[in-house]
Amino acid sequence: MLSLLLLLALTQDVYRIQPVRPVEQLRQEALAAQPPKESGDFLPTDLVELAKLDRTIKLDIRYASTNNFLSAKMYSSPKAFLQRPAAEALVRAHRRLKAHGYGLLIHDGYRPWYVTKMFWEATPPEKRAFVADPATGSRHNRGCAVDLTLYDLKTGRAVEMPSLYDEMSPRSAPDYPGGTAGQRRLRDLLRSAMEAEGFKVFPEEWWHFDYKDWRRYRIVNVPFEKLTRARRLRGKYSAGRRCSPIATVICDSRNHLSPLFAMRKPQLLCFLKFGMMCLKTRNLRMFFDFFYPYSARPSASKRREPYNLGVRKEP
Repeated sequence: MLSLLLLLALTQDVYRIQPVRPVEQLRQEALAAQPPKESGDFLPTDLVELAKLDRTIKLDIRYASTNNFLSAKMYSSPKAFLQRPAAEALVRAHRRLKAHGYGLLIHDGYRPWYVTKMFWEATPPEKRAFVADPATGSRHNRGCAVDLTLYDLKTGRAVEMPSLYDEMSPRSAPDYPGGTAGQRRLRDLLRSAMEAEGFKVFPEEWWHFDYKDWRRYRIVNVPFEKLTRARRLRGKYSAGRRCSPIATVICDSRNHLSPLFAMRKPQLLCFLKFGMMCLKTRNLRMFFDFFYPYSARPSASKRREPYNLGVRKEP
């Protein structure tokens, strides 16, 4: 019976499974849940939209439609985001491939944590090697993983690979020996271009690549619509100059990333009170760190001295 279901799935252009539970029920549970708590010194989150870095990068965001393995819409808009260093590396890989007559076609980038939880709960246990455990989070949640394939620059059409995207079978492995020689050649071409720019292919999926610094970013759980609103706000007030990350987003304990304009009154009062405390105690470095994270500055390699929250003593 399982073989028959697999055969039926592969006869379509999209690999599909039957969710273990209704998707809408899983969505409500996932939205109410919280990501795992993390500790450590993470880099500031700076998610950028791939299509705006290079218009020749094509998008086929499967989770913004029902054209995916769960046959359910996950994202509110067909967009792809990555952390800025990963996005810039991806653009370089895309331009590297142009010399061979191909470009990159993106299926997925940054993925909110709640979507990862939905994938996990909807997938049968025997297939969970192909989905991330929400208890530890996905590299997609950190904005450092991308699902993609190649498209032909002449025709604009996606190329054929040894397996379908999101296919949960041995054919999806990046070293799978089957398929045609042409399919394997294109799969290897994609891999070599991505690895040359600091990405590493996932052992189970030829289409999934992780950026080298993914461990340095925290799990994010912000829906696409909030990301888009935050970007519009940043563009409105930045006036062409670089904004401090805190001017765009504020970390909190639930989503790790909440747009400043969406802060509730108690959060906003706490934010302002903290800034005033820094000024009152004349701790200008702490005030500066609050608005511009220490890890983002060139002097981040220097040893940090502990903050002094007391009143500064005169010499």
